[in-house]
Amino acid sequence: MSKKRQSTMSPTMPSKLTLGFLHHYGLGDNLMLLKSLYLAKRAYNCNLIIFGNALFKQILSYVDFLDSTDLVVDISHLREESLLIVARHKCDYFILTNPKAHYIRLLSKLDTPIITPLKFPSLFCDKAKCPPLTFFPLYRKLRADNAICALVRLIDKRAFDSFVANSIDRAQNLADLASNDLAGTDFANSDLASASWQMFNLAHPNPCALAGGGGQHYKQKSSYISYANFEHKMEQLDTIIKDDIKLKVPNPKIAQSFLSERVENYIKDLQNKTCKTPIDSSPACKRDSKMDFTKIDFTKSSANSTLANLSTTNITTANHTPINTTCTNIPHITHNLPHPFIICINPFSNAATHTLPLEAFLELISKVLALPNVCVLIITFPSVHNEFVAKVHSHSELQAQKSKLFIYRNDNTLSNLIALLGFQSLLISPSTGTIHLASNLGIKTIGLYSRKDTIRWATHDKIYTIIPKEKSLLTQKHCAKIIDKTLSQIQSLIDSNALKPF
Repeated sequence: MSKKRQSTMSPTMPSKLTLGFLHHYGLGDNLMLLKSLYLAKRAYNCNLIIFGNALFKQILSYVDFLDSTDLVVDISHLREESLLIVARHKCDYFILTNPKAHYIRLLSKLDTPIITPLKFPSLFCDKAKCPPLTFFPLYRKLRADNAICALVRLIDKRAFDSFVANSIDRAQNLADLASNDLAGTDFANSDLASASWQMFNLAHPNPCALAGGGGQHYKQKSSYISYANFEHKMEQLDTIIKDDIKLKVPNPKIAQSFLSERVENYIKDLQNKTCKTPIDSSPACKRDSKMDFTKIDFTKSSANSTLANLSTTNITTANHTPINTTCTNIPHITHNLPHPFIICINPFSNAATHTLPLEAFLELISKVLALPNVCVLIITFPSVHNEFVAKVHSHSELQAQKSKLFIYRNDNTLSNLIALLGFQSLLISPSTGTIHLASNLGIKTIGLYSRKDTIRWATHDKIYTIIPKEKSLLTQKHCAKIIDKTLSQIQSLIDSNALKPF
């Protein structure tokens, strides 16, 4: 590598680096790139050019850490025609996340170094720079997003490691401040607190920047990250930057309206079932069936609000008229409404080999619906919707719980999927893009995973039900154990108040 190129690697230089990322895959794979894009932007204060596909371009429209100097270019796939587009953007480095021989051959035609994983095609390419062989055994065990971060680190290890160390150090200092007696009201309003928060500003692109008007610098902490400790450091960073790389939920009104309407219907159905006297013969129940559900505040909820916890005393209707005691366990509409947990179950997967058959998923859905104060959302898409709905209609146990089962037919629109997942208490899914999207949004997840996928495609929660065999090899006994284990995990999350109600 020339001295000239080496000199451009420091983020403190006046001229910025331009890094080109080549990554154009499905939802889950694309989400895996967000962390490395963020770290490249913050550690090197560089310009980013992302050569992706239409889906990735849409994903990146929902993040905040990119700025006007960054470009997202839809090349669909890297091929001879798109190489001309790539060449027009003068990149200092290419980060190629998939070292296919065809991709490396194409990029080798350009006079730009290629940073890519170590495989045979990259091993014999003069322009390719890969993680060292000594790191290879550990590199293979990295989570997918952390493996790409390891590629970003190769641009300037010192700057990368310093940024990571300083970010972790600043977060720890902030935690110490928050737990210290000085972090009371008086301290929080003081000039010292203001200076401290500026000093430990995680979002600052340059850790050596001035901490405010006082002229003090926060000194960069040089801390080399060993290969053995790389994954641990990246996981420490997850909790610090999670809000910075979180997708911003688009207009949620359609999703909220869809779910609110069905929760209202569920509550009405619950009222009818908990009324001791038939609703058509009890004046009190007739009156209560006309309660104004438009006045429900769905933004206020409590993880412990279930019908079992409700008292029948002092219960009134929306117009504050006392309810006849012939109707028991009917919630107070405007204050004590038991907000249900909404658990999204994703039975669809094109790529996952280890997943449940559809019949077993229907059994799982039925048993989840049997849990108190739990509703289930299924998000379908055009190619599976009709078949799935037909299966539901022919399933007697699901029909008996249909007021708690919500089916949303999505039209392959990412914004709808993001908005719907944003309202969920929990997602249960095989290893697909949907579960990684939920992880990004901070939604609790239970992964129906093979043991191998718990390493490469790990979720942030790391809560899994292990599927021991491929779908075609699963027996009824296997499926029953998987369902029971999943139900046990759901109950454990509810009991520990880990789930947020709708």
